[in-house]
Amino acid sequence: MLSEPALCGGIRHVINIWEQEAEQWADQIIDEVEKFDSKMVKVRAGYLLSEVLEVEDSRIDGWEQFAQRGGSRKLDPDAPYAPTYSERWMISLNV
Repeated sequence: MLSEPALCGGIRHVINIWEQEAEQWADQIIDEVEKFDSKMVKVRAGYLLSEVLEVEDSRIDGWEQFAQRGGSRKLDPDAPYAPTYSERWMISLNV
C-alpha cells in the first residue's frame, strides 16, 4: 500500500483505510513494515502511524533513521512536491 499507493486506489484511499483500521492492527502493520527494505515505506508508515494515528512504538521510532531531507521525499509519490512537510519524517505532505 505504501510502496505503490496508486495500485491501491491512491494515497488518499490508503490514508482513509489506515485511519479506519490501522490502529487495531498496528502491531501487525509494524511487524510487516519492519520486513521491508524500502526506507520510503518505513518513512511513510512512520508518519502515518506516529503523526496521523498517534501510535507510539519503539520500532516506529527506529524508522526515523531513514528520514532524510530532499525534495523527492513525498507522502504521495504520484503528486507534486508540496512545501508542507513533517519535521520528524522529513517528508512532503503533498495530499
